[in-house]
Amino acid sequence: MLWHNIVSSHLEAVSYDPLYSTCYIKFKSGAIYAYLRVPASVYYAWLVAPSHGVYHNQHMRNQYEYKLIQKIA
Repeated sequence: MLWHNIVSSHLEAVSYDPLYSTCYIKFKSGAIYAYLRVPASVYYAWLVAPSHGVYHNQHMRNQYEYKLIQKIA
């Protein structure tokens, strides 16, 4: 999985699996979440958003089903 580091106060990196339309988010806390059934267009818009945290809050969080992949270390 290819991770893209992002500039954010809470988010560290993101990745996307187009085969399963799953977006992975690595938080600075160490937690990793998988957001399910995310269109590629949403993921790519997020990569170029002026604020990754704001985009996550407005367009992903509470918009898509998600699950915890890795607990906080």
